[in-house]
Amino acid sequence: MYVDDERALVTLSVRGLSLYGYRVTGFSDPRKALESFKAEPQAYDAVVTDLSMPTLSGLSLVNEMRALRSVPVIALSGIVTDEDRERCERCGVDALLAKPFTLDHLAQALDDLL
Repeated sequence: MYVDDERALVTLSVRGLSLYGYRVTGFSDPRKALESFKAEPQAYDAVVTDLSMPTLSGLSLVNEMRALRSVPVIALSGIVTDEDRERCERCGVDALLAKPFTLDHLAQALDDLL
């Protein structure tokens, strides 16, 4: 699952990760991503989410998902602060990537988690 409120980034990342052999479902609305996860938590092997989204933060999304099922998580942020790192660590986020990132870097992070 790939979640980011920037629709173009979702489209590019889903297409790009599919070239690496991943089956990716993308969401630009974190609430819809959560609905999908609640409906079928076993359908997702990992979650990649932006930290800062207007309707539901990435960490809130992760907390809600992990209440249902533990799943590896990569968080993304345009500006990674020490506070972001600490919050991600407390939440159990497995990796934190700064935007912009390359698809190679994201695919490697997913490979490492899976």
